[in-house]
Amino acid sequence: MVLVGAKATQSCKLAVSEVGSARITTLEGLIEEGELHPVQQAFIEEQAAQCGYCLNGMIISTAALLWKTPHPSELQIREALDGNLCRCGSHLRILRAVRRAESLLIGEEDNGYSNTRLKFMERPTNRASGIGEARGGLGRGIGPIG
Repeated sequence: MVLVGAKATQSCKLAVSEVGSARITTLEGLIEEGELHPVQQAFIEEQAAQCGYCLNGMIISTAALLWKTPHPSELQIREALDGNLCRCGSHLRILRAVRRAESLLIGEEDNGYSNTRLKFMERPTNRASGIGEARGGLGRGIGPIG
């Protein structure tokens, strides 16, 4: 899973030539100046990074969600994460990590930084950034409520 602009995209289903001038950001590309992105930090703080099988997809999907919807509902979170398969059962920790990331980003907004950690997704470029191995979208992980 990678971000193409601000959209979470399954990297295994997209040729780089189809991206055009949109910026491609991998999990590693979220790190700025050696500092973890608030979403990455939230996953660590909530211990949502267990076996790592779904981690890339969950973090990328969360970053895209919070860029589009800074205060998502529970259903919006579950829908955004649907399609990422969590094999180790960290579902509740993952949901808490999304809420913590939301709080961390709000904290930045309160300090006058208003989503600056996600602003890079707006900038078009002709080169990919942080290109690495990225996989995702292997099944249903969080699913609908109920």
